[in-house]
Amino acid sequence: MVATVNIVKAGPERIDELELLWKALQKHHSAVMPHVAGLAPRDLDESWRLRREKYLTLLSEPNSFAMIAQDGSHLLGYAMVRLAAGSIGYVTSATVGEVETLSVLPEARGAGIGTALMDAVEAQLSSLGVREVRLGVVAGNDDAIRFYERRGLQPFALTLLGPVADSRQRCR
Repeated sequence: MVATVNIVKAGPERIDELELLWKALQKHHSAVMPHVAGLAPRDLDESWRLRREKYLTLLSEPNSFAMIAQDGSHLLGYAMVRLAAGSIGYVTSATVGEVETLSVLPEARGAGIGTALMDAVEAQLSSLGVREVRLGVVAGNDDAIRFYERRGLQPFALTLLGPVADSRQRCR
């Protein structure tokens, strides 16, 4: 682990600092899943613009937060978390913590940054009385899946994406 890593809770005032980390995650996703449902990855600047807007909206919700891992002034990773409704079909708490994003710079992966971020996320969720955490992982991101499974998370739902058939083809 990086010896001087510090995990701090952050709000919307630090959103712009996350751009490099978001773009690193997008590059990683494009590498592990280059084409899904025939769709090309979005341009990094456009992707960040959309993600930034989403983060600002998320952080305006009660009890949503970001955790940032930094070594001095150098950002190494972050987690963006919101509270969401629990499962309707299974017995969960009414509210669960939803990790919207967890990103660690490529050069810092494997050094315990993700673990430190998730530990901080879970501590914050626990302080809010939240008992469960959920998150999505991009298909093909096997290292991330193994990481979360080691933390006790289990596959719960599978999201599929594909094109809508052209209406002329459906009428044949």
